[in-house]
Amino acid sequence: VRGLHPLGKQSPRSLVGQEEIFINLNSATNNLQAGYDQNRLFGGVGYGFSKNTRLEVGYQWVNIRVPTAAPDRNLHTILTMLH
Repeated sequence: VRGLHPLGKQSPRSLVGQEEIFINLNSATNNLQAGYDQNRLFGGVGYGFSKNTRLEVGYQWVNIRVPTAAPDRNLHTILTMLH
């Protein structure tokens, strides 16, 4: 799921949010088990240089399930995307 909210009617700047949830449909190895695998949550700002080119910069939190007794991994990233 992804959302973009412009900061003004004609402004090239916007707020951006994105949520990605990964689900494994089956188990393949001890390290890859069926069910929830990871979640990525992003929030940031974007700038549109043209109709087809955007730069987005923000914070991304990633939670990765560890199927063993170890706690889940949490990654904190400053992410830059150009699309």
